[in-house]
Amino acid sequence: LKHQSNPQLMMQLVSHVLHESDGTLAIVAVQIIGKLKLYSGVEVLQLVVKADNRLIVFQQSHLTEDQKLNLRRSAILALGQIGEQRVIPT
Repeated sequence: LKHQSNPQLMMQLVSHVLHESDGTLAIVAVQIIGKLKLYSGVEVLQLVVKADNRLIVFQQSHLTEDQKLNLRRSAILALGQIGEQRVIPT
Protein backbone atom coordinates (compact mmCIF):
# COMPACT_ATOMS: atom_id res chain seq x y z
CA LEU A 1 0.00 0.00 0.00
CA LYS A 2 2.95 2.32 0.44
CA HIS A 3 3.33 2.50 -3.36
CA GLN A 4 -0.13 4.00 -3.90
CA SER A 5 1.32 7.34 -4.97
CA ASN A 6 3.65 5.76 -7.54
CA PRO A 7 2.13 6.57 -10.96
CA GLN A 8 4.35 4.04 -12.75
CA LEU A 9 3.05 1.22 -10.55
CA MET A 10 -0.53 2.27 -11.23
CA MET A 11 0.03 2.26 -14.98
CA GLN A 12 1.70 -1.17 -14.85
CA LEU A 13 -1.28 -2.62 -12.99
CA VAL A 14 -3.71 -1.11 -15.48
CA SER A 15 -1.60 -2.43 -18.34
CA HIS A 16 -1.71 -5.96 -16.89
CA VAL A 17 -5.49 -5.90 -16.86
CA LEU A 18 -5.60 -4.90 -20.51
CA HIS A 19 -2.89 -7.19 -21.85
CA GLU A 20 -2.60 -10.21 -19.56
CA SER A 21 -3.32 -13.53 -21.25
CA ASP A 22 -3.27 -15.46 -17.97
CA GLY A 23 -6.67 -15.08 -16.33
CA THR A 24 -5.36 -15.58 -12.80
CA LEU A 25 -2.78 -12.81 -13.14
CA ALA A 26 -5.33 -10.45 -14.66
CA ILE A 27 -7.71 -11.11 -11.75
CA VAL A 28 -4.93 -10.46 -9.23
CA ALA A 29 -4.09 -7.17 -10.98
CA VAL A 30 -7.75 -6.14 -10.80
CA GLN A 31 -7.88 -7.04 -7.11
CA ILE A 32 -4.75 -4.96 -6.43
CA ILE A 33 -6.26 -1.98 -8.24
CA GLY A 34 -9.31 -2.24 -5.97
CA LYS A 35 -7.33 -2.81 -2.79
CA LEU A 36 -5.09 0.18 -3.50
CA LYS A 37 -8.09 2.27 -4.59
CA LEU A 38 -6.30 3.29 -7.76
CA TYR A 39 -8.57 5.89 -9.32
CA SER A 40 -6.45 5.77 -12.48
CA GLY A 41 -7.74 2.24 -13.04
CA VAL A 42 -11.45 3.09 -12.98
CA GLU A 43 -11.85 3.41 -16.76
CA VAL A 44 -10.11 0.10 -17.37
CA LEU A 45 -12.26 -1.64 -14.78
CA GLN A 46 -15.39 -0.18 -16.35
CA LEU A 47 -14.31 -1.58 -19.72
CA VAL A 48 -13.78 -5.00 -18.18
CA VAL A 49 -17.21 -4.92 -16.53
CA LYS A 50 -18.90 -3.97 -19.79
CA ALA A 51 -16.72 -6.34 -21.81
CA ASP A 52 -18.00 -8.97 -24.09
CA ASN A 53 -16.26 -11.02 -26.75
CA ARG A 54 -16.16 -8.00 -29.09
CA LEU A 55 -13.70 -6.21 -26.79
CA ILE A 56 -10.27 -6.48 -28.35
CA VAL A 57 -8.71 -7.43 -25.01
CA PHE A 58 -10.93 -10.49 -24.83
CA GLN A 59 -10.48 -11.30 -28.52
CA GLN A 60 -6.71 -11.42 -28.17
CA SER A 61 -6.66 -13.31 -24.89
CA HIS A 62 -6.69 -17.02 -24.27
CA LEU A 63 -9.12 -16.67 -21.38
CA THR A 64 -11.85 -19.23 -20.98
CA GLU A 65 -15.44 -18.05 -20.56
CA ASP A 66 -15.18 -18.80 -16.83
CA GLN A 67 -12.01 -16.73 -16.54
CA LYS A 68 -13.66 -13.84 -18.37
CA LEU A 69 -16.62 -14.03 -15.99
CA ASN A 70 -14.31 -14.12 -12.96
CA LEU A 71 -12.36 -11.16 -14.32
CA ARG A 72 -15.57 -9.16 -14.74
CA ARG A 73 -16.71 -10.15 -11.23
CA SER A 74 -13.36 -9.05 -9.79
CA ALA A 75 -13.61 -5.73 -11.64
CA ILE A 76 -17.05 -5.10 -10.13
CA LEU A 77 -15.70 -5.77 -6.64
CA ALA A 78 -12.67 -3.54 -7.29
CA LEU A 79 -14.89 -0.69 -8.44
CA GLY A 80 -16.86 -1.04 -5.22
CA GLN A 81 -13.65 -0.87 -3.18
CA ILE A 82 -12.53 2.26 -5.02
CA GLY A 83 -15.88 3.92 -4.33
CA GLU A 84 -15.71 6.42 -7.16
CA GLN A 85 -19.17 7.90 -7.84
CA ARG A 86 -18.65 8.01 -11.61
CA VAL A 87 -18.91 4.18 -11.70
CA ILE A 88 -22.48 4.06 -10.40
CA PRO A 89 -24.03 3.87 -13.91
CA THR A 90 -21.66 0.99 -14.77
